[in-house]
Amino acid sequence: ISFFTFGLISSIFMIHPLSIEKNEKQKTVSISLNSDFDERVYLTAAALRMFRSHPLLGVGPGNFNPQLSQFLPQEGINKISYLYQLKAQQIKIAPHSLYFGALAETGIAGFSALILFLILLLVKIAKSCCNSTGVFQKKSNIYLLFGILGFLLNGLFADILTMRSLW
Repeated sequence: ISFFTFGLISSIFMIHPLSIEKNEKQKTVSISLNSDFDERVYLTAAALRMFRSHPLLGVGPGNFNPQLSQFLPQEGINKISYLYQLKAQQIKIAPHSLYFGALAETGIAGFSALILFLILLLVKIAKSCCNSTGVFQKKSNIYLLFGILGFLLNGLFADILTMRSLW
């Protein structure tokens, strides 16, 4: 059980990159964002700004990078440029989230279509699991269902549609 508890607590700090510092002298505790994850925060904020700016159709498929510098604060441009040792005009980075990227590039129309497709896919596979007669087919469908669910969970933290290593 202790291994499971350690894994759960460590995953929380990976998902929510917070630094907690206790100052015994002043008897205070400070919580701050871990600077290693600033890039993700800036890119998520930029994706949300793009969506708010173009809510219906987004900035257009493939236009996250060309539009990025318009939606990043100067501090974000400086941080990302420094991390990747690029000039501000050369920043070409995915939004690090399937869902925020879809919202930014395709707006509510494209995001809704994506979610509808994913729901229909999961329902079809789930029905196939229930209706399978053979043990091998049933297990295969269950593995496929959980594989796709893991893939979609990963989409919270990675833009899985643009992963060159995946496709």
